[in-house]
Parts: sequence; structure tokens; C-alpha cells
Amino acid sequence: MHVAMISADGGARPLAEALHQLGHQVSLYADATDLPSDDPPDVVHAFAGLADAVAYREKTGAPVVATPAALAAGGVPAADVDRIVAPTAVGVPALLQAGAVRTQIQVVPPGIDVDFFQPGPDGPGSRTPDRPARVLCVAGPGGAGLADAVGALRRVPGAQLIVEGINPSATPGRVHWLGDVPLERRPALFRSVDVFLGTAPAGMTPVEAMACGTPVIAYAQGEVADQVAHGVTGTLVEPGDVASLAVALRDLLDFEPRRYAYGAAGVSRVRARHAWPLVAEQIEAVYQSVVSLTEPDSASA
Repeated sequence: MHVAMISADGGARPLAEALHQLGHQVSLYADATDLPSDDPPDVVHAFAGLADAVAYREKTGAPVVATPAALAAGGVPAADVDRIVAPTAVGVPALLQAGAVRTQIQVVPPGIDVDFFQPGPDGPGSRTPDRPARVLCVAGPGGAGLADAVGALRRVPGAQLIVEGINPSATPGRVHWLGDVPLERRPALFRSVDVFLGTAPAGMTPVEAMACGTPVIAYAQGEVADQVAHGVTGTLVEPGDVASLAVALRDLLDFEPRRYAYGAAGVSRVRARHAWPLVAEQIEAVYQSVVSLTEPDSASA
């Protein structure tokens, strides 16, 4: 199968490489206007440039698969695309409200490199009693979520809060700011802490933490509510409930067997849901479903 991907920032490259490993020809384009006018691909996967991709379908018949982000930015009615690949079930109601029908939507978890994000050779790390507990969080834009993380930390004696992001203001002494952490250092960072604390939307960061054997305590909001299995790979609490956040932190940090069990379960969950080869197989099935709709009916030939 020949797949054309529209990805302005190149973010689709890992998926393209995983599909190539399955034997597909994948071409990456920064702009849909660069798609070939002759010999069109079997399917167009639009991460951006959706309006032009839909116009291309009208000319060539190549079916279009879109991401929710491309749909939101493209100004194109949901009915004009063949499939929408949602990264979590959390966003499905919004897609339905936007005019999509359930049969258009396929939920496929996003992928990560589980050979890069992985625990140490001995599995999830364990904390010795002689060092303070280390809790990692990511500060959202303008320090979003930071006040709640600091508030929870104040109720956990001795724990240190490590924050990735830009320091917007002065913070207590038990808060250590890292600034922006480059990709190559992120697995080691996750392995060096005891818990990832999610008080602000953090994209794939909770998944990366779990892949490295680090349990997650987070507000049950947005995609993290789908990423974290409550009571299995971490703990989810109601957004804004700082007291419950602190209780969850204390309970997990005070009981090493549970913290280790959550870490090990997180590694298994990520490998079963987010490894690129598995994600590519699910995306392949989406492509096959739309390609089959455009092929001549062999039974009537």
C-alpha cells in the first residue's frame, strides 16, 4: 500500500517508519499541495493541511484519514473525511458533536519508542530509605498546575518536587527547576524519580514516565484519564482536589511494594498499547478499511 502523510512538522515520521517495517510505501509531505497529480497514493493521512487533502481526494479519489487536530484546524466538515483517528476515547464525544459519525472514528493510542523509553536493567527503580522522595511534574504554560503541585508537596514531609519547564515565579525551597529537558535526557530523568505528578495537561509525558517504570498520580482530566489505569499504573484524583492529591502521594511513597507494582504495570501497559509496531498495525487496519471502500467490487465483476 502507498500512503501519503501530510505532516508540516515531521511528527509523523516514527509512524511512517513503523508502517515501512510492515512493508508499506510511505511518502511524507509538508504540504498537501505537493501531492502527486499522477499516480496518487492509496490513502492520504492528514496530520495537517486537511482542506487541501480533501480537495485532492475530489480530484483523484484517494481516501483521506485525518487526525482530530487536523480536523479542528482545517475548517473541513467531519463528513468530508473518510476516517478520523482519535488518540484517546476521551475526545470522541467532541468529534461526534462536531458532526462525525461513530463509524468514522477509530481510536488508536499514539505511539512511543519503548526501546528508548524503558526502565533500567533491573526493572522499575526502588527508593532507599536514606534519600528523600523525588516527585516530577511538568509546569504548563504560565506555570499551569504548579500551585496545586506545590500545595500537595507541602503535605508530604521530606519529598522534593522536581519541575520541568520555565520557572514563572519564586517557589519554595523543596522545588528544583530543571528548565526544558532535551529528549535524550528524558528517560534517565523519569528513572531518577519516584512518582510523576500530573496537575496540568502534559501530552505523552505520563506515558513516557510509565514506560520507564515510574508510576503516575494525576488529575483525571483530558487524555491522562485514558492513559493511566487507576489503581493499576497509578492514581487518578478529581481535578483541583489538592488534599486527595497529597494523600495519594503519601500513600504511594510510604508503601514501596505498591509503588513498584504500579511501575511494573505501567511498563506492561505502555508496551501493550503504545509500542510503534502495534500502533502501526492498528493504523494499517484503518487504511485498509478505507481503501476497500474505493476498490471495485470483485464479486460483481
